[in-house]
Amino acid sequence: MKVFRIQPAGLGLNHLSEDSNGDCLHLHVFDSAIAAIHCEECPTRYGNEVIEIEVDRTWDNGDVEGVACDVAKAVIVRRFTLDEFAKFAVPE
Repeated sequence: MKVFRIQPAGLGLNHLSEDSNGDCLHLHVFDSAIAAIHCEECPTRYGNEVIEIEVDRTWDNGDVEGVACDVAKAVIVRRFTLDEFAKFAVPE
């Protein structure tokens, strides 16, 4: 399954972020391109790049947005600038 993460450009998957409880046990991602586009914060607050990641499963992260996945089983398959991602996610 493909998921998406907004983060500073060039970082790998070892860049974990805290959830609203201060925990950073798993990789926090968006389960669709549309969910990433409509994130609660301004995307630039998270970073200036979106990565498309292949994962085997996701689960509720107990936070206000996104889902969690196992970073050990995740693989980056594509990188986008924010502008490129906007055109990919909403081509109109």
